[in-house]
Order: sequence, then structure tokens, then C-alpha cells
Amino acid sequence: MKKIWILFLLQLVILAILKPFITDLEFSSLYFVFIHSILTILILLQYKTKLKYLFILGFLLRVFTMFWDIYFHNIFNLPNSGVDSEMYYYYAVQISNYESFSNLFTRGGLYSFINGVMFIFIGTQRIIGQYLNVIFGLNVIILVFKILNLLNIDDSKKLISIAILAVFPNSLIMSGIFLRESIITFLATISLYYFTLWFLTNKNKYMFHSILFVGLASAFHSGMIALFLGYAFSFLFYSSKYNNFIFSKRTIFTFLLLLFVFIFSYFRYQEVFFAKFTKLDQIEDYFTTVNSRLGGSAYLKFLKIDSPLLLVLFGPIKFIYFYIAPLPIDWRNIFDVITFLFDSLLYLYIMIKISDFVLNEKNKFSTVYKNYVFSLIMIIVFVSIIFGSGVGNTGTALRHRQKFISNFIVLLALINLSKKELKK
Repeated sequence: MKKIWILFLLQLVILAILKPFITDLEFSSLYFVFIHSILTILILLQYKTKLKYLFILGFLLRVFTMFWDIYFHNIFNLPNSGVDSEMYYYYAVQISNYESFSNLFTRGGLYSFINGVMFIFIGTQRIIGQYLNVIFGLNVIILVFKILNLLNIDDSKKLISIAILAVFPNSLIMSGIFLRESIITFLATISLYYFTLWFLTNKNKYMFHSILFVGLASAFHSGMIALFLGYAFSFLFYSSKYNNFIFSKRTIFTFLLLLFVFIFSYFRYQEVFFAKFTKLDQIEDYFTTVNSRLGGSAYLKFLKIDSPLLLVLFGPIKFIYFYIAPLPIDWRNIFDVITFLFDSLLYLYIMIKISDFVLNEKNKFSTVYKNYVFSLIMIIVFVSIIFGSGVGNTGTALRHRQKFISNFIVLLALINLSKKELKK
């Protein structure tokens, strides 16, 4: 991974130096991508695992998706490519021209700011901006592979998990178009990697790293604070010494520490981390958000939640819908059917397996694995509460749940382990 990033940054420096002499920015972008792609494949071939070919496949598919979005969108426009992606690119160009440079918090946010700063040095080269997302997407695959290695997952289960992640349609799209989802998924996966290290080693430095990357992800989208709440469940109550969730002085101290960090961050950096939620000053505002439905892909139109009691009773339906929409009762056209078959169905299957684990299968797991699975489930619960509250249509849900695909893939690998594999 490091070699891939070092080469990318080195090429950026060279491109910035040569910028005054470049007359054709598009050609330089294509040359940049071609050279880095060849070098990336050579680096991937050095991995001592047969899964390296899946890494390469996932990488090439993401490059193909990027080129399709840029050059062939008139034939078929990829889902979620259009209004928002053009908005992010527009503000990146504005920043590169110093027209919005003084205001980090344009509508394009930190994502447009980073690309805009990069464009200042290398010129407005959109291909490289989208190729950066391709690299983030590739690194998500590699990080999930490393997480599965930490958990000593059987090779056959790793093969299935990495294969799904490599070719998962929504992951390909989000890694190939000009949206912030790819970098957020990358940061969320790094936080999961360090959370796993903490869970297995109980070293506080890994807890700090996990929280740090959640904070970085929250800078791109404030809803990512849901990860912090999910991790806090384990940080507070899990004891590696006793291999169980318990209350102790240590958990109380950790709670106070995390509470301090959360409160300090809220009051000191709420403009950065909580911009989306600072508008919810009153309970009525929250219920307005819960009931908001935008676009033709809106779901649960009949469900109106306007009180805490109704939120407790019917909120879980909306939270679950966030992961599995659109269900057959919501299908409007062939694209809804495709979305369900190639996106929602995976989440639905994993959620069914989670239910089976909770009700029937948890006893076959070792204590550590069982507690780790419960921790991942709590993360998914908090994510569904935060994002499920603010999302009311399939298109938006499709984008947001992609941010947590790594959590689901790791869960899938774990809950599909056989008794023989667990014993091993």
C-alpha cells in the first residue's frame, strides 16, 4: 500500500514541476494514469497471496469505471454520477482558481478543497482527481484483506469476501466517479483495521488511531460519528483480560475520556465534524429530518414519525430499510430491480445471517470472536440509527451504506465460518 501511495505522490510532484511546460493536460492525465496503473499492478503482483489477482481485477474494474464515467457517460450514465459529482468538481475548480479558496466549507466541503488544492499544482486534471478515488477503492480491498488476516480467517472465506468486495457494483461506481464516498470508505476501513488491532491486542494506541480516522472521516461527512458511537460500545465495556463485556474502573475512565473528547470536539470543531447535525436544535427538527423523503426513489412514504414513542415503535423499520431498500414493493423500473439484486440483497443476506448468529449460532464461536462480532453488530446498529434517521430514498441510501461495506464484508466472513474452521 505504501509503495502505491509514494509513487502517486512522486508522480504528482513531477507533474507539478512540469506543469508550466505542459500544453495538453488531458494527455498528461492519461499518461499519469497509465504509468501509475502499470506500476501498481507490478506492486500488487509482489503480494504473496493468490488473492493478489483479485486485487488486480478490482483495480482494473475501477479504472474501467472511471474511464466510462468520463468518456462514455453519454451512452449510459452511472448511478449517482451527475448532479453531485459535477457539484464537487465545480467547487474544486473554483478553489483551484482561488475563487473559493478562502472558504473551506463550500458546498463541496473538504473533498472539493483537497482536489482544488491538488489542481492548483498540477492544473485542472479531473482524470487524476477521479483516479485518486480508484486508489482509495483499491486500498479498501487490501485493508479488508489485512483485517481478515488478523482474524485468521480461512483462505476460502477470504476468497469469497475479497471477490465480493472487488466486483461489488456500488463499490466500483463509488471508486470511479467524482464523489467523496471513496475516501470516506477508505478512512472508515482504516479505523476498522485499527479497531480490530485494539480488540485483539488491547493496546490503547490502536484505540487512538481508530478514533483519529473516524474523526477524519467525520470531517468529510458528519454522520460518520456513528462509527465513534459504535466503537465506544467496545472501548467502554469490553475487557480483553476477561474476554467479556463488563463494567469496571477501566471502562468508567474510558467513558469519561471519550465523553471529554466528544464534548470538546463538538464545541471546538462543530463546524467541521457536526455541520449537518448542528441544525437539529429542537426535537421537531429531528422528526422533520426523520420524515424527509426526496426524489422518486423515496421509500416508506406511509410511515410518519412525529413523536418519541413512534420513533421507538417504528424507527427500527426505517433503520433497517436504510440497508435493504429498494424492496420489491418499492420497485418502479428495471434499475430498482438491479439495485436490489446487486446491492440490497447482499446487505439483506448478511442481516439474516446476523439474526441467525444472535439467535442460534453465537455459542459455536470462541468468546473473543463472539465478542468481536457483537461489536461489529453494534457499529451497524449505530450507523443505521444515525443514517437511517436522515435518509428517506434509495439513491441516498445506496451512497451512504457503501461507506460501511467493509464492516459487512468482515462480518460476512466471520458468521459464515463453520465449526471446524472455528476450532482450527
